[in-house]
Amino acid sequence: HKMVDVSSIKAIGVTQAGGIEVLKELTIPKPKLEDYDIFVQIKANALNPVDYKVRRGANEASESNPKIPGYDASGVVVELGAKVTNFKLGDEVFYAGNIRKPGNYADYHVIDSRIVGKKPTKMSHADAAGIPLVFLTAYEGMIDRMGIPLDKEANKDKSILIVPGAGGVGSIAI
Repeated sequence: HKMVDVSSIKAIGVTQAGGIEVLKELTIPKPKLEDYDIFVQIKANALNPVDYKVRRGANEASESNPKIPGYDASGVVVELGAKVTNFKLGDEVFYAGNIRKPGNYADYHVIDSRIVGKKPTKMSHADAAGIPLVFLTAYEGMIDRMGIPLDKEANKDKSILIVPGAGGVGSIAI
């Protein structure tokens, strides 16, 4: 169930906390795929505030334990975990990663297939990579935190004022 034979990954990461000057190219071992993981060849990723926060707060990072930023990505599935049924080799996907795992500033990335979506066919990889985290943030804020119902009838004749609408999350909420 794989298209490529990769044993190591080229990535951009940090081995100490700091500014952009601590970013460096790294070669890291390919992580082992768990049952529901997919291995994605990264075609595009996006920069989010969480990425510089990871870099600045990488106090536990070291040469033997580098931290790799990057959470929004788009790419192509090149390997499947044993229990993956929702994707096949060659599928184009996009996702927001898991902050508890290495990020996707790399040529390849391992991600749990259950938090991945198929990339819209008419959308470029670059455009698709810019969507996941900002959309999830807007959705979680409005639906999960504010309790706005998904049912159109329940929202009939109601309105909401979104003041910071010029930013990423605000523009999606609008």
